[in-house]
This record gives sequence, C-alpha cells and structure tokens, in this order.
Amino acid sequence: MITKVPLQIATACAAVILFGVLMGNMVMMYAGSLILVYLFTGFNQQQPKGVTVERLNHDTKLEVDDLYTFHYRINVKQGTGPVTVGVRLSNQLKLIEGNNFVTLWKNKAPLEEDVVFTVKCQKRGIYETGEVSWETRHPLGFTNTLQGTINDPVTLMVYPKHHNIRRIRDRKIYSNMPVPTEALIQMGTPTTDFKDIREYQIGDPYRTINWKATARRAHHQFSPMVNEYEKEGRKTIWIFMNTASRMQTGNTINNCFEYAIHAVLELSAFYLNRNCQLGFSLYNDDYPVGSMGFLHRNTQSEVTPRYEYRGILPPETGTQQFIKIRERLMYLRPSSLFPSLSEALDQAQSYIKGAAPLIILITIVDQSHLETLREDLEKINIHESRSPPVLLVHIIGYELLDYPDQASRLRYLEDITLIEQVTNRIPVVQWNPTRELLNEAIIAQVNK
Repeated sequence: MITKVPLQIATACAAVILFGVLMGNMVMMYAGSLILVYLFTGFNQQQPKGVTVERLNHDTKLEVDDLYTFHYRINVKQGTGPVTVGVRLSNQLKLIEGNNFVTLWKNKAPLEEDVVFTVKCQKRGIYETGEVSWETRHPLGFTNTLQGTINDPVTLMVYPKHHNIRRIRDRKIYSNMPVPTEALIQMGTPTTDFKDIREYQIGDPYRTINWKATARRAHHQFSPMVNEYEKEGRKTIWIFMNTASRMQTGNTINNCFEYAIHAVLELSAFYLNRNCQLGFSLYNDDYPVGSMGFLHRNTQSEVTPRYEYRGILPPETGTQQFIKIRERLMYLRPSSLFPSLSEALDQAQSYIKGAAPLIILITIVDQSHLETLREDLEKINIHESRSPPVLLVHIIGYELLDYPDQASRLRYLEDITLIEQVTNRIPVVQWNPTRELLNEAIIAQVNK
C-alpha cells in the first residue's frame, strides 16, 4: 500500500511547476521536473520481498557459563532497500559477541547473508529462542513496511555446572575428603540371591513386583508385593538439600540456591566416581514436622500428598544415578512441597536400616531454624568411631547481596556464633562460593 510520502512529493511537484508557469520562471519549472523524475524513479523501485531466515543450529545441551554460537542465514530474492532481522533471546542468555539484531541493505542482486552471534548461558533451565522477526522498507518510503515472523526456535538445555573433583591429582587431598568408614551390606547392587517378599516402597523397580503374591492378598489389602534380593556391600552417602525460601539469598543469577545445586552435583560426581552408592533427598525446614506446608495456602486445588512429590532418590551407583540427580535439579525451584528434614530422614531410613552412611546436609544455618536443626541432628545415630557420620555444608550468601563491607563483617560474626553452636555436634563446612571452590572449603575445614 502506498504511503503519504509520494502524495506529498506529488503535491509539492505540482505546486512548484504551477508556480513556475504563473511566474514565468524556468528554474522553478526545471526544479519541478526533477521532483517529478524523483517520484517516477521511486515508483520503479520495489522494496525487498521473499525474505527467508534459516537456522543452522541444532538443539543442544550445555552447562551454566558455557558459550553457544547461533548461526542464521538470511535470503532475500526481490527488491531493493533495507532489511532488518532480529532474534528474540531469553534474559538468561547474555550476548557476548555479535548482534542478534541486524540491518542489511538489499541491492538488485539476491541477498544471502549469515548472522552469527555468541551468548553465555547464565542460569540452568530450558531456553528457546523466540520468533525471528524480519522487516523490509521501501528505499524512499513510498510503500508500507513489510513485516513477518519465522517460528523455528533453537532449544538449549542448560544444566547446572559443577567442578569435577577428579581433576585433583594429589592423593593427600583425596584422603582429606570425608568418606564412609565401612561397607554397608544392606545397600548395594542386587544379586540373584532371593532374600524375602515385602511390601512395595517408593523407588522400588517395577520389575521386582511379585504379581502372584500381590494377587493373593488383593482381596483384603491392595499393596503390591516385591521380591527382595541380597545386595552387595558398598559405602553409601546420602545428600540432603534444603529448598527453603532463604536459600534464594542473592540475585536471580547468583544465589545460594543455585550454589547449593552446584554443591550437590560436585559431591555426587566425586562419590559416584569412587564407586559409592549415593542417595539424594530434598527437604524444606520452613515448616514444622507434620504440618501442611506442602500445600500452597489458600489454594484448595493443590491437595497433593507429600509422598507423591518426587523429592527422594534411593541410593544407586554409576553414571545413571548422576544423570537422575542432574535431571531432578534441572527443574528444581524453592518449594514448600517437600517434607521437613526430620521427615526426609524418616523416608531415608527405609533404605538404610542398620547402616551408617555418610549424611551430607546442604543448607544455610540461621537463628530461627537452629533449634529445629539440633532436634533433627539428634535423630541421626552419631558414633564417634565412625568419622564423620554427618557433614553440614553452610553456604555463606551475604556477599551475594549489596551489603557494605561493615554490614558483611557483622553478618560474618553472626554466622560464626551460630556455627559454633553446631560444630560441637557435627563438622560444619562454611563455604563462600564467591571466594573458593567447594572442594577447597571441605579440604581446608573438615579435618581441622
């Protein structure tokens, strides 16, 4: 559709020529003729059409802080004029190099141009590029702008990043990392030796269900029965991660919750590589034991039993267990759907009866939850000969906030006072993720 620009030019051209005729001024008439030539030339120009944008990337998997390069190819077959192309990006993808918004000039020849730009993945999650928008204009503005979108997103799966402790080559450092002191017969890879038939528990493989035994008792109680087999003895570690609201201390990119996820992955990789069995549980200490904290208040529709929420991973070994933990953490958000630490410990007891695994708690110790933490620690059977049965990782998060130096110092002193009330029971690792790696903090503090 024609815009107002050519109409305005035509009006000006007619006025100049008419004025030249009335005044007998040849210069004005020649000027009007030039404007008329400009007008006809503009109408002979066709704005760019037939725009196509092809993505040359494939969906991929990355880790936090990885760089990823996008590659698009722009083709324009017809017309002459400016062509603008923009790719919508998530706020969590930081542009490092290049530009996701470009303006090109289309000559008479077909245009083929590559657009390349690099982003940094700042936070875990699944990100899709938005619509690719393009716009073409007439070189003289005689016709309306043409616009279009192409919906062909690139999906990036950004997993949490962890530092691999296997890169440490010093054997003395390895010996300083806390490990269980004995093999656990109750946990391990199932063998072919039949042990017993018992009721189904959350996490049991479906292939172990004994359907005949289940059918025999279905008339009076429906509870699947499973075959239990003897298991090989392996050392076991169980990691408990806090999902309380205070774990979000910091900003949207760097906060204690994200660093807690990093800690879980780093410790999981270390112990699984040492052929240990690893269990993982999520808890929330904002709610007392037995409370209805797992329900969103004032929301009657979300009445979901707590045990149905997948907050526990039974102990397993190998790469598959690491992948399960990483997938679980991929979509994790601070939530009240998880049980208290006391209830999470009770859930784990069904898998570690008679055993003494190394229990690692990842949380933020604060005054309002200190008494609850003490009570929960009393539930854990602590034996001095097994060192250490429990390890608490306290994440220092005040430096992630915009505190002045003096306020940060006061917070540090408060932390020391709180930690002293816990260290008489269990070893505590104070980890400042802005200054050191987790393995450095553990090595420096756990064996003092």
